[in-house]
Amino acid sequence: MSTPIQEPLLTANWRRTTRVFLTFFALLLFLILAIVGLFTRQGQAFDQLVLDVAMRGQASVEWLTEALTQSVTIITVAVTAALAMLVAAIRGRFALAVRAGVMVVGANLMTQVLKSFLISRPYMGIGFDLPNSFPSGHTTVLMSLALALVVVTPRQARTIVAFIASIVVGAAIVVIVMSGWHRPSDVIGGILVSFMWAMALAPQEDPSPYRDPLNTGSIVTSGVVILGLIAALVIGYDRLEIVINEVAAGVSTQAVMATHSTASVIYAAGVCLGLVALSMLAINTVVYLQTGRNRGMR
Repeated sequence: MSTPIQEPLLTANWRRTTRVFLTFFALLLFLILAIVGLFTRQGQAFDQLVLDVAMRGQASVEWLTEALTQSVTIITVAVTAALAMLVAAIRGRFALAVRAGVMVVGANLMTQVLKSFLISRPYMGIGFDLPNSFPSGHTTVLMSLALALVVVTPRQARTIVAFIASIVVGAAIVVIVMSGWHRPSDVIGGILVSFMWAMALAPQEDPSPYRDPLNTGSIVTSGVVILGLIAALVIGYDRLEIVINEVAAGVSTQAVMATHSTASVIYAAGVCLGLVALSMLAINTVVYLQTGRNRGMR
């Protein structure tokens, strides 16, 4: 009688190749986002419109804003990062503890250097003339800590921890936008920076059993949502272009919202949904490539 064999769905080399590809793909998206969002009037106009529409619901999330303000401090970030490293150390995986620490420090240091020294946001008469806020430091903190905790979690609990982290981070970054702390492009930039560091530093383990419906479902669902939003954007681009061009021409976002109230709300809601989906996709993709899959028994 032959011995049952389990084969990896993606071999170690394929997983490594996928991680390298996704790292450079995220970098490419980051560069495109920076160019379009910061250096074109249309990009700035869309960012500002979504921000202003989202901020109309600011009063409804004041308690969440306060909770976020109190919880995201240097002390809490340091404690959470230390906790992630401690979990790995208790498991006897000291190299993993170092990886988790470097993941958090590297992502946040990169964000601060980019935002403060390497990237500038030219004022084009849209919104307020404020210092550059791309990429979002708040988002980088939340995403990098979530990814570090997920990476050090034992595989038996990793998927559920990743799912919970996805929901928490997704809700938090929507609050960040609704509170007026950051524009959507800033938030996406922070997600991409954290994802790149996780792709580079998350370990690659031996494949786990094939079935993991929560992780697979999270990836598929978030991917479908993002693709659906992109398709909707392409289909309705003519209407969107009219709205963006009005803001880019100097029309106040309040006036544009009054004229295109339904469309503005739809655009803002779509972007917020996309931010949640992107954070879920990033976190669960890291889990998938770290843990691996088997084809099953044969």
